[in-house]
Amino acid sequence: MFHREAVPEYGILLIIDVQNDFCEGGSIARKGGRKIVPIINDLMKQDRIHLVVATQDWHPKNHISFASSHMDGERVGTEPLQGEIAPFKRALVRSPNTVSYAPGTGKVDKMLWPDHCVAGSIGSGFYYQQSGDLWLDYKNIDLIYRKGTDSELDAYDVLWDEIGRPSALHFLFESMIRNMDNDLAFYIVGIATDGCVAYTADRLVQLISSVKEQHEPKVCMERGCFGDPKASLDKKVTVKVVSNACVGTSEEEHQNALERLKTTSIEVVEHIIPFPHNCGRAAELRKDGLTEAEITYIIEEGK
Repeated sequence: MFHREAVPEYGILLIIDVQNDFCEGGSIARKGGRKIVPIINDLMKQDRIHLVVATQDWHPKNHISFASSHMDGERVGTEPLQGEIAPFKRALVRSPNTVSYAPGTGKVDKMLWPDHCVAGSIGSGFYYQQSGDLWLDYKNIDLIYRKGTDSELDAYDVLWDEIGRPSALHFLFESMIRNMDNDLAFYIVGIATDGCVAYTADRLVQLISSVKEQHEPKVCMERGCFGDPKASLDKKVTVKVVSNACVGTSEEEHQNALERLKTTSIEVVEHIIPFPHNCGRAAELRKDGLTEAEITYIIEEGK
């Protein structure tokens, strides 16, 4: 539950789309998706995390992003996509009558995907391994937000849809940034680093900047603000992407996205789960003065 706790820094863990269809065995599987699940589960239990929010793609069967929705429609262009979705093309598709994506043309350049995360399907569920020994620990999730529910619209970030309508999470986070006395830290994890994770991180920075700009004393005097604008100016709000709790469309795209994020105000961090102290190999490496990150790498790589 959402608690306004008296802590110096209030941590919000934002878990992006850790769903069956995006992990091994899914329709748009990202290699290594299930490897991040134990790290995310451990993060949820950390004292610095006070609110856990998880998102899900939750698409209707005829969603506009599905290639199957355009099999009989106009398709222009033949640029091939790379990797696991190679059979699909980047295509110009007719936009719906209710939305003008490109005024005067009725067309928009969209990325088409295999059907995925259809609402209520197994693929749309939080990740679980069929053997039953690995799953996203949903019991520690405080709030679930489902995006992409409009058949006519994509939603790559969790704060706005593609025509600029703010989401429920937009209003929640805006209120927290504006009204809570604590410093705030947003920790972002999930799938995919170069997709919804990066989009969301960028949008959070945009939201933070917007709120702070609105609370500049001069702006407050002009528009009228509730509360003390100085409190908002003094508050520290950070956005952190946990690199080893994210997975990209490929390792190269994962690294490229992290490098780009490092050039912004977004922090790129790691969360290391220490091996138990009774693990013989780990104990030997600790004696040599290695860090937990180094120990994790050595043991997982079998060196």
